[in-house]
Amino acid sequence: MNFSLIEMKNGLERAALVEQGRSLYEEHQWLWKFFSGKDGQKRDFIYRKVKNEFGLPKFYVVSPSVPVRINSAWEVRTQTYRPIVESGGKFRFELRVNPVVTRKVQAGDLDNIKSRRDDVVISEKKKILDQYGVCKWSDLSALKDVKIDVHDLIYSSCLNWIRAREGKLGFRVFGGFRADSYTKNYPGKKSIVFSSVDVSGVLEVTSKEEFTKTLYTGIGRSKAFGCGLLLIKRVE
Repeated sequence: MNFSLIEMKNGLERAALVEQGRSLYEEHQWLWKFFSGKDGQKRDFIYRKVKNEFGLPKFYVVSPSVPVRINSAWEVRTQTYRPIVESGGKFRFELRVNPVVTRKVQAGDLDNIKSRRDDVVISEKKKILDQYGVCKWSDLSALKDVKIDVHDLIYSSCLNWIRAREGKLGFRVFGGFRADSYTKNYPGKKSIVFSSVDVSGVLEVTSKEEFTKTLYTGIGRSKAFGCGLLLIKRVE
């Protein structure tokens, strides 16, 4: 595997921003250009957009193939990605993730059961609305003795979502967990809408093999739009 940094060339920031595009969907198409593949080839890279010290975007990319520079406005630096991990190892981590759950719902007649996907925050909100017998989140404010902190709800739902998957991910959350920047995203492609949240903390590796797979393939959905790449730094 390869770990790459794609960032703007000094002095060509304006041209670089034009090349990147404005929407998440345009950004996704633009990143594809760095990988020379055949028509119809499935995306095999994951990435994370972050900001540099000047507030301008740069991209971390994990991929089987090496991205190729496509113009003079963007620089590409790549190194072989073979992270040294072992069971019991501890790392600080950062992750932008689209945490969703799937549930069965009845649509029409009794035999018509469909799957519905919600992000974990919406799912928890629906459970709370059902619990108190109201239809809208704003209706809760009219109920006495009902005080729900949305930030606590985001924190607990995201933490529980990760903990439910820790076995397959090859790690457990060790401490310092945070869930920030819960956002509804509209990539700019028809009716696509997804939520993302930036989570961070300290993890402990429980399975070297599964954790390495997680680093290579990412976590959750919406990877085409910058979710899923787990960034780590060893705890000294």
